[in-house]
Amino acid sequence: MKRYVGNTRRFFVRQPTVIDGVVDIRVIPESRAALVEAKETNAMAAMDRPDSAILIIDIGSSTTDYTYVWNLRASPFDEGSLELGCSKIDEMLARSAIASEEEEGKIDSGSLQFFDDSLDNDQNRLAEILYECRMQKEKFFSKDKNYWEKSGKKAMRPSLIAFGLDKQELRLQLSFGQFQAALDQPIKSLKDKNWKDAYKEELQILYDKIQKKNQKNAGEYPLPDVILLVGGGARMPFVEDITKSIFKDADVLFDPVCQFYVSRGLARCGAIDDSVGDFLIDIVGIINSERLENILNEGIPDTSQQLAERFFAIFEEKAVAGYNSWRNGRIATIKDLENNIRSEFDKQREYDSEIQSIVNKWSSSIQEEISALAKKCVWIIHCQLRKYLT
Repeated sequence: MKRYVGNTRRFFVRQPTVIDGVVDIRVIPESRAALVEAKETNAMAAMDRPDSAILIIDIGSSTTDYTYVWNLRASPFDEGSLELGCSKIDEMLARSAIASEEEEGKIDSGSLQFFDDSLDNDQNRLAEILYECRMQKEKFFSKDKNYWEKSGKKAMRPSLIAFGLDKQELRLQLSFGQFQAALDQPIKSLKDKNWKDAYKEELQILYDKIQKKNQKNAGEYPLPDVILLVGGGARMPFVEDITKSIFKDADVLFDPVCQFYVSRGLARCGAIDDSVGDFLIDIVGIINSERLENILNEGIPDTSQQLAERFFAIFEEKAVAGYNSWRNGRIATIKDLENNIRSEFDKQREYDSEIQSIVNKWSSSIQEEISALAKKCVWIIHCQLRKYLT
């Protein structure tokens, strides 16, 4: 599975026109999109410091991904799990509900076995119940856990679902206790760990790897100052608690609508690309315009003539002095004479006040018009920023 994901990314990167009618495809990691959203909404003051170390944890329905950012450079960590997604909790909730209904004789015996078999072989059969469990789970975690503990009621309104091959009616009504049990239930695909323990173990592995890299590379991989939790799973309160227990010195941040961070970030990336593209077109147009070339060429003939005359005068002076030294025996060979003239000429040319005066005169003559073009470039930047920010 991991190889498939990597190959898919490379496929799109290397073949940017594979989708009919779509060109210039750009593959943006979800964690990078979330980082852009955090930056543009000023959610992370640490991002204003380029030396900050930031860890982005994206907890999605199917996977959990980790991206480490330091000195504004992002690098993914391979520890990201292709199994540790929130859908595993949905599956445990569904199992709990089915087992309860089966035990009470409200649905056929063997329903739980049907669920387990379908989970391994044909999840399309379970689409309705898994979707409903996901909806109830999201509603559950949108409220404080004390709400459910104190209410003394079933956690959710019941939902009637057609379940199984014979479409028997399953009453799905999840309680606080079932949610707690689902979170503590061992999951086969997570090496028989429950979701919380599997997440904690992954974070500990990640912490150890960052620390090891830091020691190996003389402090180039500092432990994160800030951890940004994104994805729908970040709303589960124990996620923040577990993260803080591993990364004790980091600020752990998440937004109440963290499930939209990736989609909003992708939209911002598109807007930024458009603005940068427009900016480059305008700037390149100015740089390539005849006006800029004409400004630079103005005065060059006279300046070139003056520089040539001064260079010749310096060369003549150094050549005569060198020749006299050779004739008087202070320079042994013609090769030494050649090297002497070249060396003395280069020294004089670098520090000659007359040459500097000629160059400064030409530079001053075009400075006003170049400044006008530069102001135009600044105005273009200002307009693009205004367009983007509004």
